[in-house]
Amino acid sequence: MDYIEFGKKALKIRKDSGYTRENVKEITGISIETLRRLEAGLPEPRINTLEKLSVLYRYDLIELLAKSRSQLSFFSEDLFKKTTEKINSLDFEGLRDVIDSALKDVMVPKDSEESEESEESEESEESEESEETNIKYYSDFFNALRALKLNETKDLRLNVIMLESILLVVSRNQKNLLTEPYLYPFEVVVAIYLIALYRRTGQYAIAISTCQEMMRKLEKYPYLNDRSVDQLGALYQALAYVYHAMDDHEKVIEVVDAAFSNTQLAFTNTLYVDLLLRKATALHKLGNKDSYDLFTVAIQNSYGERKRNIIRVIKDFYGVDHHLGSEE
Repeated sequence: MDYIEFGKKALKIRKDSGYTRENVKEITGISIETLRRLEAGLPEPRINTLEKLSVLYRYDLIELLAKSRSQLSFFSEDLFKKTTEKINSLDFEGLRDVIDSALKDVMVPKDSEESEESEESEESEESEESEETNIKYYSDFFNALRALKLNETKDLRLNVIMLESILLVVSRNQKNLLTEPYLYPFEVVVAIYLIALYRRTGQYAIAISTCQEMMRKLEKYPYLNDRSVDQLGALYQALAYVYHAMDDHEKVIEVVDAAFSNTQLAFTNTLYVDLLLRKATALHKLGNKDSYDLFTVAIQNSYGERKRNIIRVIKDFYGVDHHLGSEE
């Protein structure tokens, strides 16, 4: 956790709010020394302290602390977004650049000339040992991910083996991914891509079981942040695609309906349209005329090139010459 950077931001927020440290002490009871150390990034702030300050400043310092994770953390929002973007767009050269930059940041050796005044305690030693463990997990995982050659080979089964190996890298004692109660966000991203490869190689049974088990895991989490909600939606989408590839149209409809009725999900426009298209296609394959209405909703919620592509695909692949196509 980058407490120094967090402390600087907390200091700015206090000053922007017009409070001196004396003011804060008078109102909240938080000592001046505690506030000084927090703003210097020295201790790990206590939640009850951050809650009091958040109420005073009208700014969520607890969320700010969570957003201040260093690149070393497997929960770094910034690194997660960059990595996910590269994997989803199949930009593996870009992925390597992102990982190289991240590894360079965390593998910089510490200054050998440490201050003689630094206090050595069991707590600091444990902290350093924990950091070394984190670095090992981090470097092993990302070096494995960096070695992906998914854009350089057409051997999909080899790609499956590579991805399975990557997921084992961060699994303690080489446990199977599905035996862990909680998962690193990066593990879920890689697993979703792995499910897609299972589907493309016709390994439908393992694709379905992996998808369903991961969905059950996420749905049991005591709290789902925005990132986890997006991943849960992506798993519903991936499962619908598997059943679509199997021509099991009733199952496609069942999965989409379950997604739409899941109160934990918050739908982006892209996910909403994709799921609508899966259900519309399934209904069309079953000869249900309601499919036309769903195609209409999907088209109306799409814009530009995406809208034109949908109209073109449903005409070329499913023989649906939609009336909205005449507007293009």
